[in-house]
Amino acid sequence: MKVLIVLSSVLVLFMKQIYSENPEVIAVKNFKSITNPEVYDKDIRPHLGENKTVNVGITFHVIDYKYYAMTKEMTVHMYFRQHWNDPRLQNQMENATKVLGGKSLVDRLWIPDTFFPNSNSVEIFKYPAPNVLTRILTNGDILYSERLIVTLECTAAKNGPVNCPVLIESYGYSYQDIDYNWAKGNYSRLVADFKLRPLNNL
Repeated sequence: MKVLIVLSSVLVLFMKQIYSENPEVIAVKNFKSITNPEVYDKDIRPHLGENKTVNVGITFHVIDYKYYAMTKEMTVHMYFRQHWNDPRLQNQMENATKVLGGKSLVDRLWIPDTFFPNSNSVEIFKYPAPNVLTRILTNGDILYSERLIVTLECTAAKNGPVNCPVLIESYGYSYQDIDYNWAKGNYSRLVADFKLRPLNNL
């Protein structure tokens, strides 16, 4: 019995050592240290006071959409992704690696207050867990991804095409604070492989 107890203790210590030396574990712990509220204020945007704009790149992958002629609305199911850099999150540690996580890590970050001004409703998938992902690289580059259902207002001229734009703005910041752009040019807007309905491009 004593031998078994000793072996079990050695195994536990060995596993703890492997876990503590894992680069991804170290990266998460360092990220939590950097984003300690006493050090990192998530209510302050990057570059505030430096006369620099935060460039936010946008990409989205449309999974499905449906147009409702009666209400002139379109519901879009998409993965909505935002990309920006926060130099406060740079990790200069040796053998540093990226940080990957969900809502608990997102809640520690400054996030652009992006919204869709022509939307009637926006739903974030929350079950079985919030469909949110963040990836922080060692240089401070951030990817923030959400799975959304957005209901958009559309316009339709009589006997003309239906126009359902996806408008994207900051709710509270000015253009001097946040500048939105397509992160990957024409490849920023992807539509899943399904039969397209006769609508204008998003």
